[in-house]
Amino acid sequence: MRSLLRQTSTPIMLFDGSQYQSFVIDCNSSVQNIRVKNVSPGGLYVFVIIMNEVGNHHFVWGAQTRNAVTVNLEPNAVTVQCFVGLPGGILQAVPPGT
Repeated sequence: MRSLLRQTSTPIMLFDGSQYQSFVIDCNSSVQNIRVKNVSPGGLYVFVIIMNEVGNHHFVWGAQTRNAVTVNLEPNAVTVQCFVGLPGGILQAVPPGT
């Protein structure tokens, strides 16, 4: 079973990849940086970003992420992004299947 952490947005967010693999962020404010410590190479990490009814809260992925989608800023929008962990703590976005 995948462990899930649900948090309300803050300007800088730090997550622990050794404790959780799925993260739900209730976006009630802007996020300037996401960071994940203890990234396991080959591990799958899922982020679900849920805008509140106001929306338009800016969301910036951290420097350790590669090729992440732009978060939908519309009110009540839901954005899902999956990453695979790489050596060096990098999170590489997993593109949709074709």
